[in-house]
Amino acid sequence: MTPKRRITGVPDRAGEAGLGFPRLSSVIASVPAVAEEATRTVKVQSDASSRVDKPTTGMRVSRKDAAIALSLANLCALRILAEGPPYLSASTSLLVKDAYPSAHFAAILITTSILTTCFLLATRMMRERPFPGSRVVGEGILWLGGLIALNSLRRVLVHRFPVLTIANLTMDIPSAYRTVVVTFVLAALVVGGIRYARRIVPALRLLLTVLFPMACINIAVTLAMLAISVTTPKPALESSSAAGTHSHGSRVLVLLVDELDYRLAFDARREGLALPNLDSMKRGAFFAKNAVAVADRTLISVPSILAGKRYQAVRAESGGFELQDSTTGNWNTWGLEKDLLDDVRESGLRTGIVGWYLPYCRTYAGKTERCAWWEASFVGFAREERLLRCLRNQLVSLVEAPAASPFPISLQREMDDRIDRQLIEEATSQLSDANLDLIFVHLPTAHAPHYYDPETGQLGKEELGLAGYWNGLVFTDRTLGTLMERLRSTGLESRTIVVLTSDHSYRLGEKQAGKRDYRVPFLAKFPSDNETLEYLPPFKNTVIRAVARGLLDGTISSPRELAAFLDRAGRAPAARVAIAPPGEAAEP
Repeated sequence: MTPKRRITGVPDRAGEAGLGFPRLSSVIASVPAVAEEATRTVKVQSDASSRVDKPTTGMRVSRKDAAIALSLANLCALRILAEGPPYLSASTSLLVKDAYPSAHFAAILITTSILTTCFLLATRMMRERPFPGSRVVGEGILWLGGLIALNSLRRVLVHRFPVLTIANLTMDIPSAYRTVVVTFVLAALVVGGIRYARRIVPALRLLLTVLFPMACINIAVTLAMLAISVTTPKPALESSSAAGTHSHGSRVLVLLVDELDYRLAFDARREGLALPNLDSMKRGAFFAKNAVAVADRTLISVPSILAGKRYQAVRAESGGFELQDSTTGNWNTWGLEKDLLDDVRESGLRTGIVGWYLPYCRTYAGKTERCAWWEASFVGFAREERLLRCLRNQLVSLVEAPAASPFPISLQREMDDRIDRQLIEEATSQLSDANLDLIFVHLPTAHAPHYYDPETGQLGKEELGLAGYWNGLVFTDRTLGTLMERLRSTGLESRTIVVLTSDHSYRLGEKQAGKRDYRVPFLAKFPSDNETLEYLPPFKNTVIRAVARGLLDGTISSPRELAAFLDRAGRAPAARVAIAPPGEAAEP
């Protein structure tokens, strides 16, 4: 008799029932366990499917993620923070014209919040993948944030290491290829970062975590500055009220064009470059061929010209700029020591100033009848009274540099355009004022950045290097034509003597033009004399103070008399003036 087969895994109670199969109750008892396992499997598959195909609700972000996002946002906004109070250097603070409005600090907080939110969203998209391609989008946002942070750090370091400016880094690249090269470098950084992300990302996360306290400090400082700006009364506008009376004798216009180089403007001019107004002024005028700037820095050169003596150093103090006399070694606050403005006032005459970069109206408050000045576009940060406009400027500044911008008009070009137009407009207004006897005008038309486009006559794309400087000379020439035309149209040309000079020559001359020449133009155009006199002996242009006095009191009324005056005044040794640099560090 064949034995019955035993079914394994099921209790064999066949002998008890008299049957060869398990009981039905045992089978039924195993069904719930199998059903529960199948349900669990389906649920896991459903959850995985929902993560891919359906957006998740709610945002799961850890505190560490938030700290890292805020730290990265702080690095991106570091450039904005560094170019405003309280982080401005003492020297830059004195060059800022208007106080920073509360809108500036409120916009910093909003900008930081926007960036932090964007980086948190990018982190969520990378982890939870709420839609197809979300990981790529999240990575792109974070890599863009990294590039913005690097650019921000570069802009902060530029103040200490000027070689890091885009202009210096790309100056030797032809303009036609400059954009391509910059784009290629950025693309290489992104591709390299993605390729080595497994090594780079953990280190960056650690670094951002370590730098988180700096973000908290900057937010606290910004909140404090916002509170101060809201509670502090707005300072009164700078004004001047000279007590002089108008003379009906000769008027003098001292036109100082920043960084106007004698050699490049006249002796070594680019072939085919037309500067008709400069050439016209040279004809029938006193024309010095060996006038040399007293210094290589505007902050030293301009006060030296006005004081009629050489200063050798400058420092920023709470009361203003202090200058060191090269003869005595004494330090004197600019504006308190007697200079050309005091001479004119003591003679009972009236003075007007149109200035750029230096705080003329603050320095000479009460010494002039009319005064207007504009800070340089590279001093401080672009400020606006309106919050939305201020926020727009800050967000735009994150993705551009003065010499490279993804937008048709960069923020700095926009500022330079406004500053140049206002300067020229005020200069023509003061030239039309017959009550002014001495007008001192300081213009930046030859100074970088060079945005002027000779073809259109408008500010266009910035041109770097010597090509940009040639455009600056054209801009200077046309501005000179505008000023002279205003004199003719008002009938004041017949009694206005124009003296043209500069604070220093082109400081990139050796690198860009093959030779550095320290000579600057020195022309004096007399309305009643058409005699051309070329003056060869060398001299420093600090003689302007004494020359302007002589022109106003009538002791100098022709090119010959001016030449005789310079002969009597004495000159520096020819060898020293012709070849020796002034010796100061190159700054605007």
